[in-house]
Amino acid sequence: LHFSCSLHISHVVVFNSQSNKGAQPEEDRGEKPSPEEREVDDLQEELKTLMTMDPSTSTPLDYHSSPEEVTEWLRSKGFSKPTVNSLGVLTGAQLFSLNKEELRAVCPDEGARVYSQLVVQKALLEDMRGQQEQVTV
Repeated sequence: LHFSCSLHISHVVVFNSQSNKGAQPEEDRGEKPSPEEREVDDLQEELKTLMTMDPSTSTPLDYHSSPEEVTEWLRSKGFSKPTVNSLGVLTGAQLFSLNKEELRAVCPDEGARVYSQLVVQKALLEDMRGQQEQVTV
């Protein structure tokens, strides 16, 4: 299976979290954020997205989702066309099986965000399964 994803550059400004006084964008100091800082930024952005999302418009995704359903889920999460085109050929099970590094390799710009969304989706599926098991007991 071969993936392709075009790279588009977005401007990201990360502030130094060690000091509020005189906080200066790290890019102005010529430093790149550490992997931990990037991960925190990704998670904060994901949380902001989740908090502003209308749950009634959310497209479900599970391990049995077809490529068409995966495509719709990716679109509903606001991913770029190249990401949707690259990952929309997969089934739900195939998408869930990818790790963060694989997703970043396929879509460098949005791979980490796709991974974060998949972690959230897996947690929702586990919660739903737990609730169903409680009902049947």
